[in-house]
Amino acid sequence: MSDSGLFSGVYQGIRDHADLLDRVLVRLKAGTSLPDNAERQRLAAWLVSLSEPKSTDCFASMVRMLLRSQGIAFQQGWAEIGASLRAGAVGLPEVDRLEQLARVLEREQAATLARLRGEG
Repeated sequence: MSDSGLFSGVYQGIRDHADLLDRVLVRLKAGTSLPDNAERQRLAAWLVSLSEPKSTDCFASMVRMLLRSQGIAFQQGWAEIGASLRAGAVGLPEVDRLEQLARVLEREQAATLARLRGEG
């Protein structure tokens, strides 16, 4: 696979997950997010996979590597946030963590796009 093919796949994966996260965050902040919402459940499952060291989700494994650069504290607690999303109890601390994750994904998406364009 060429570098452009690799970066294109990485970019698309980041974009898809960032978009999912953004849609769920908007609903959480608006108070219209219900625990049985399909997107919320999908995000919850993905967050749980971030804490699984032997996940079969390749994208979750890549994001775990990205989270390492954010410090130990930022790497932990994703399974609990996923469980909160599934159960319905999502408070301000969880929303704040999700917003931090959205910013990390946004920065990585921009960096990957730059690499794809040959700028990085």
